Amino acid sequence: MKTKPQVTRLDAATSYFIDQQLEAQDPRKFRQLVPGIVGRRVIPTVQGLSRSQPTYSYVMQLLKAKTRRHGAKSKDAPTVEVLSEKVIHQIETYPTTISYEYDDVENARINGLDLPNDQKLAAVTKLEEKIDQSLAVGEGNSKGILNATSVPETTAGAKTGGGNTWTGAGATADELVKDVATAVAATAAALKQARVPGQDMPNFMQWALFLPDSWYVKSATTYRANTDTSALEMIQRMPFIKSVIPSWRAETADGGAARAALIPALDNGAINPMAAGAIVPFDYEELAAQLAGFTVSIPARGKAGGCAVPFPVACRYIDIT
Repeated sequence: MKTKPQVTRLDAATSYFIDQQLEAQDPRKFRQLVPGIVGRRVIPTVQGLSRSQPTYSYVMQLLKAKTRRHGAKSKDAPTVEVLSEKVIHQIETYPTTISYEYDDVENARINGLDLPNDQKLAAVTKLEEKIDQSLAVGEGNSKGILNATSVPETTAGAKTGGGNTWTGAGATADELVKDVATAVAATAAALKQARVPGQDMPNFMQWALFLPDSWYVKSATTYRANTDTSALEMIQRMPFIKSVIPSWRAETADGGAARAALIPALDNGAINPMAAGAIVPFDYEELAAQLAGFTVSIPARGKAGGCAVPFPVACRYIDIT
């Protein structure tokens, strides 16, 4: 009489073996293999986040222009108010699963073999991609660093050959550099207006420049007349530009339009933590292995809620469309 094998749960030896294998597969190592991940390399993480909180709120400092009449015959004099606004970001959970066939796990355990790491790599890659996208452009009611609420915008200037776009055939190196300088000047002027007597405000007078693919390529291959200096080199030499960050999801930031971003930076080129922070309670966690039929599944997840930008007046987007 034949008997059917009964496998209803993982025994202690198998569970311990899987735990040891997964612990040896450090997700931080796999993270370095994920192409195109930029956000968490340059944006500091907001501190004090709990693993289970559903939302994150912070106070955003805004500017509001108004006019005020000082006398019967005086002209309206423009002034600026600094207002505070509470912003709430929804923190999204991104689930994934690592799966192995039960026989493969048992064979590896009995014969002293390692489980393949491709499943762990796939899980980490999926989560890192979702977190990176969240930090760039958010999801749902949450915004990222490239489409944050209330960040002012500057339109690129006219280019040789017509239009405003950097990718135009006639655009010169000087014109590309001028667009960045113009945006920096406008941001610096807004920051001076935002300073309120008796109130402390961080000194945001140096920036990281995020460039979309097409802009980065154009600036790197467009040279100043009669020199071997590219527009990109000229931009990087500006004392107030601490880093240039290329090719990071900019095409998704503004309804598919190309957009660059100036974000306050530290001397080392990383984003100033007082200007922006990544809302990432945790990037990766696993639950215990579970048996479903003859498949061993390890649920995993990460969480992100976009980027907090408490001082949008210190940032600026450059629009070329």
